[in-house]
Amino acid sequence: MNNADDWLTLVHEEVLEPDLPIVDPHHHLWTHDPPGAYLVPNLWADTGSGHRIEQTVFIQRGAEMGKDGPPELRSVGETEFVVGQAAEAARGPATSDEFVEAQQPYYLYTIEQFGPERCMFESNFPVDKQSLSYRTLWNAFKKIAAGFSADEKAAMFRDTAMRVYRLTKR
Repeated sequence: MNNADDWLTLVHEEVLEPDLPIVDPHHHLWTHDPPGAYLVPNLWADTGSGHRIEQTVFIQRGAEMGKDGPPELRSVGETEFVVGQAAEAARGPATSDEFVEAQQPYYLYTIEQFGPERCMFESNFPVDKQSLSYRTLWNAFKKIAAGFSADEKAAMFRDTAMRVYRLTKR
């Protein structure tokens, strides 16, 4: 999240007519700074914010141009960039079930080796935001921990972090 995102969170409005189908015919993707990168995860966050966005159209000219080669072919760099972003979009963000399928053996092995009292679940945001949402990540962690007792879950989701970081309960 950049400062513009922080600023935008100061206003919250309910979505009007959330079932109205929308095609947004003008979206950019870029790595400019400022205003900051706007890539597929940003697009998904915006188009998934409550309105019924069914499709968008990418429109760009001049971003991500190639740095080498004849000037008349530098726009190929932009095309390569967009193809990469399209591949990312086709892959889609992970669901909690996909995350669990891919990661659970590693988490369970670690918990088995160290014990729940020495393990803690943690997010790595905004880095992990490239793969899945904060909500989805914590759902995945809860699915991974489903077979543990209430005390073991308390250790991995709260108590170990409280102890290690010397936090006090509020």
